[in-house]
Amino acid sequence: MEKVIEKDFYVNEAQLKCIMVSARVQVNLIGRAGGKSSFIIPKKTTKCMDLMPRGCGILLAPSYQKMLQDLVSPMVRGWQKLGYEENVDFVIGKEPPKNWDKPFLMPRDFKYCIAWRNGHLHRIVSQDKSVTSNGIEGHYLIGDEAKLLNGKKFVDETLPCLRGEAYLWEKLPEYGSIEFFSDMYFHKRGANWFLKMYEKFHNDEEVKIIYETAMLIEHLRNNDSANKMLPIFEEKLRIMRCNAIAIIKAPSTANRYVLGETYLKNMTQSMTVQEFKGAILTQEIFGGGDFYASFDVDIHGYIPPDMLSGGLSADLRRINEKDSSTDSDCDTNRKLEIAVDWGGKGNFMTIHQEKAKHFHKINELFTSKGSTYHELANKFCNYYRHHKCKEVDFHYDPSGNNTNANSVKTFAQEFAEILRSKGWRVIMCSLGKNNIAHSRKHRLWSAVLKERNGMCTDDRLKGYRVNRTNCPESIISMANAPLKVTKGAFEKDKSSERKDDTIAPQHATHFSDCDDIYMVAKQLHLIEERNDGFRA
Repeated sequence: MEKVIEKDFYVNEAQLKCIMVSARVQVNLIGRAGGKSSFIIPKKTTKCMDLMPRGCGILLAPSYQKMLQDLVSPMVRGWQKLGYEENVDFVIGKEPPKNWDKPFLMPRDFKYCIAWRNGHLHRIVSQDKSVTSNGIEGHYLIGDEAKLLNGKKFVDETLPCLRGEAYLWEKLPEYGSIEFFSDMYFHKRGANWFLKMYEKFHNDEEVKIIYETAMLIEHLRNNDSANKMLPIFEEKLRIMRCNAIAIIKAPSTANRYVLGETYLKNMTQSMTVQEFKGAILTQEIFGGGDFYASFDVDIHGYIPPDMLSGGLSADLRRINEKDSSTDSDCDTNRKLEIAVDWGGKGNFMTIHQEKAKHFHKINELFTSKGSTYHELANKFCNYYRHHKCKEVDFHYDPSGNNTNANSVKTFAQEFAEILRSKGWRVIMCSLGKNNIAHSRKHRLWSAVLKERNGMCTDDRLKGYRVNRTNCPESIISMANAPLKVTKGAFEKDKSSERKDDTIAPQHATHFSDCDDIYMVAKQLHLIEERNDGFRA
């Protein structure tokens, strides 16, 4: 089924290295927009499809929705660029034609499968339990967004699925292979479990030899196919690939020809130095902020199960119209609580719901520089237009009590009016409120984020949880919020909000300020009600 690649299909150095090494276990640290979904994964999946007819590959991601958005859609486009056609070479989310070959491992239904003409299957598996690996078998695995995957779930639930048909393909390095894709921006601590698992087995010199051997073989095939050494080199390469554990680091700059210099320049201007090192240059870094010193995305973050259940074909269409009806952690029959931070470089909102044991941040919304808070209000109304309980508690930065020069109404009042015009009952929770000292916020967060067995060690308080799928920007904001000491008191360093700063507004401290506004309103009084003299 090998197809002819379309003309002008550019393959960058990073893509070439990932494909040429092809070790049995391979971790690909690809910078943002490095060509992973557009070529590397499409090329690798079609190679496995050709080598293992009637076989099955597992495509693993942290959540089903994220897989649809970030993997399946671009992967299908990549297959099309490679010359494969939907409904001719493969079908998505439905039973294939009866005259196509049948897979060895027939699914009960094809709702979450991509089936190929030669009987090969790609099984869609997510860790959010909507599309699980329970009871399935696969012959190789590709894990996307590895930094968001749960390592324990991978080992306990997915790894045992790699089995079957060894008598056919065990000599292929692709059989039983495990391949991860990720960038290196690990928000705060944790999230690099896959590196800890495999890094100690990686050998740079071995990977270099594999790559050079693969390139030599390609040269001989194209220029001297009768060379007697070719079969010897091919067998040597096969053995090396079967025994290798490789870590490939490929910065986004490797895709400079496609991305253009403007893209990379924009990234340097819109990212922190840490972000750029991790997401673009694939250097290992961690969130460097200390104001929320105990914040750990592996503990305080969660990936909710999805609510899409129409099968791949229908869900791919629906995912492009995402709203709150696809958010399983949003209880549509309960009120919402919002916190808004107003700013010259944009306006920022976090959306919360109180649960039994924790306060959950379920979403984030923001408007960029040049937009108004009116646009943010409309954005909220549109996203939650299907929410049944049209009641919202409105928390906001006290500057929202200021008025515009051309209006007698405050920012917050104008904002609330827009929500009310769309049918929302708005409870103004910050009328007349003043700014709270950073030292008091810091003390509160130190208590909220300290946990044992999933609960705050301070039994007066509820814990904090953040949706990792919906709130990536505010996670960065919190992880990078610096701490400084002024006149002996702890303060949040808000220099990232300066107009001349190169940090993207959504990654500055604005979003973390929204968290402060909300958490102060909900729990500050609980840690200060015992008169311990701390009111600085």
